[in-house]
Amino acid sequence: MAGSIADNATLYNEKKKAFTYVPPSPPAELIESTSYTLDFTARKFIIVGIDPTEQLQTVVLLLTSSRYVKISTDFIRRIFSLMGNVLSFILDTP
Repeated sequence: MAGSIADNATLYNEKKKAFTYVPPSPPAELIESTSYTLDFTARKFIIVGIDPTEQLQTVVLLLTSSRYVKISTDFIRRIFSLMGNVLSFILDTP
């Protein structure tokens, strides 16, 4: 490496600032999708969009580095409708 340590540190800091964040692309092409980051270091993302292959249904994709899960809005509604029962069961003291 040629040059002084200060010159190389300045050059390194300039290069480090040049990186920009690019959200992951979904496994299927979605119309009007929005990406949310859950945990950037563990590569966990949620993508919400309209799937043209599913009769323009709204879908939620959970993306990790190893897999993705596609959840329909009906399934999410079903989970949230049961959430009160689950919480009362968990919080009920014997």
